[in-house]
Amino acid sequence: MFDFGLNKSIFEFVNNEELSVVFLQEQIETDFKYIFDKYLITDIEWLETEMPIRAVGYLTDADEINKKINIIVLFPPFDPNKYIPQNN
Repeated sequence: MFDFGLNKSIFEFVNNEELSVVFLQEQIETDFKYIFDKYLITDIEWLETEMPIRAVGYLTDADEINKKINIIVLFPPFDPNKYIPQNN
């Protein structure tokens, strides 16, 4: 997915904001794929009151965009000091 170069820390190339986007993208494409095949994210909020921080995704029906549904996704904790993107 991302090539960060040989023998270099990924933190030389990616700040926390960019790394959090990569983290969410991986979660959406792997662990939560079955959910996002049916639903779309309308908004994401970061819960920063506890460490490590977590993201919450608010969803809508992919077939009926204006249909109100009460489904959220609580993503796993994100710790930029421990998270390393998967190389696919």
